[in-house]
Amino acid sequence: MEVRVPFPYPLVPATVVRRMNRFVAAVKVGDGEARAHVPNSGRLEELLTPGNRVLLQRQLGSHYRTAYRITLAYAPGTWVSVDASIPNRLLHEALEKGLLSEFQGYNRVLKEQTYGSSRIDFVLEGLGKPKVLLEAKSVTLVQDGIGRFPDAPTARGRKHLLELLNMVGEGNRAAVVFVVQRCDARGFMPNDATDPAFGRLLRRAHRYGLEVYAYRCRVEETGISLQDRIEVIF
Repeated sequence: MEVRVPFPYPLVPATVVRRMNRFVAAVKVGDGEARAHVPNSGRLEELLTPGNRVLLQRQLGSHYRTAYRITLAYAPGTWVSVDASIPNRLLHEALEKGLLSEFQGYNRVLKEQTYGSSRIDFVLEGLGKPKVLLEAKSVTLVQDGIGRFPDAPTARGRKHLLELLNMVGEGNRAAVVFVVQRCDARGFMPNDATDPAFGRLLRRAHRYGLEVYAYRCRVEETGISLQDRIEVIF
């Protein structure tokens, strides 16, 4: 699948010192210490551990609060993208190019649309077809070859599922796509150990018509590519 987000500059190697708060980590770059933006609100406990290797993007401009942004973190055998915005970029390009078999025949792809009282990542429209309302979710956690979401309790994620379920009840197609931002997942399942309510709600919504898909990525030091669809395990 020819869908790729390249990184704009060569990445800078570093190691994690500590996570200071939800969106900032202290990192060791060369002989010094710097602050780096964490573009992900998840826990990332297995990735942002002290001493773990990360790759940073430089943030050029006085409007940035940190000099760097954490882009990749190392897990055994693979780099992992921790940027939660990348799945939307990958899916948008794939949808625009008609590369996802689940959504072929939709020639209009609208981003960040308000639908009722909800904000939806994508709305797909096609002649003679029901609308598709689609949410993307970033997955970084893999355990025993299975991608898992969420890695922290997510009231926002549960709210999104309820909104999508309501949209199915109104006669629309609704879907959630979990994008595993690493290459070592052979399947996906909800992370019941972390948020059992999310898992129960996802299964219920699927029974009532919510479409659930998962894809994995190829992650390299120069960019990240959407790779192939993997099994969703309920």
